[in-house]
Amino acid sequence: MRKWNLLLALLLLFALLLCGCKKYDAEPYIVTDDWGTVWEINPAKATIKSGNSTYKFKIRGDQQSYTIFIDYPNNNRYTEDKIGDELYGNYKMNTKFHFWTYIGSFGGVDVYYDPPEIPEADGEMLCEMIHPLIPEKAERKIPILPLLLIALGCADILWPKYFWFFRYGTAFRDVTPSQKAQLIQNLAGVAGIVIGIVLLFV
Repeated sequence: MRKWNLLLALLLLFALLLCGCKKYDAEPYIVTDDWGTVWEINPAKATIKSGNSTYKFKIRGDQQSYTIFIDYPNNNRYTEDKIGDELYGNYKMNTKFHFWTYIGSFGGVDVYYDPPEIPEADGEMLCEMIHPLIPEKAERKIPILPLLLIALGCADILWPKYFWFFRYGTAFRDVTPSQKAQLIQNLAGVAGIVIGIVLLFV
């Protein structure tokens, strides 16, 4: 049982190492727009801030092909896509902030309140501010699931008894797994390795 605990600990450590994410460590920087407004861009927090207004951003892809999402304080969103040499901008409004609000009926007349539009920064301008953060080449994601399947498959082949006890040991405490049962565990390990390898290249 100690060997199984050690194996499980090693597998968990392996999974944690694979899941380790590299944190973007760029320092915050300041940009002044054409109207003299000062903006602070914080890559670690993925925010663009000016005064009391804070905008969230997200970058996917690299300089060859990317998508930038800018989330406004009122939940509107501006999206910029680069496909080839073309740039496409799209502004999506959160409709619940743009309907008239019913106040009440006064003398048989229904009164509505039209909330004033809150001045918002231009989405294209905000995207230009964070263009320096777009990576030259997108980092390849670590295929966690395929590698974990391969690791479990190898362990299943090397230690079939422990995997058998892990699956059935609580129900059959005094039973020793037969050669056939161990062979089935080995085949399950082979299947896990094959599936993992296939997923690596899909």
